[in-house]
Amino acid sequence: MRVVRSLPRDDYPRALIRADVLAGNYSSGMIEAPLAGTPAVNVGMRQAGRQPGGPAVIQTTESEHAISAALRQALRKRPRPGGRSIYGEGRAGEHIANILATIPLTEELVRKVIGRP
Repeated sequence: MRVVRSLPRDDYPRALIRADVLAGNYSSGMIEAPLAGTPAVNVGMRQAGRQPGGPAVIQTTESEHAISAALRQALRKRPRPGGRSIYGEGRAGEHIANILATIPLTEELVRKVIGRP
């Protein structure tokens, strides 16, 4: 086990992809971890009301026994490789670019009009 207090922004995605499991109480475990194919254990109620990004997000209480059980469960759920979450498969930019490429750039579309009556 390795505990990391903080990582530079560019290092975080690589570490998340390589991790066997992510444990904590932050939104990354709910959103980015499922997309990276990394199971997550969400500890406590901080993310209450937020929809988990996939089935490998496990909610647990703060007790040592509950956290240990959730970690074992998460390791059995490893959805790798190429995670998919309720938020998609991580290719939204490509899909948007393909759609935009089909729209003709007419004068009306590209001209900014302020205060149209």
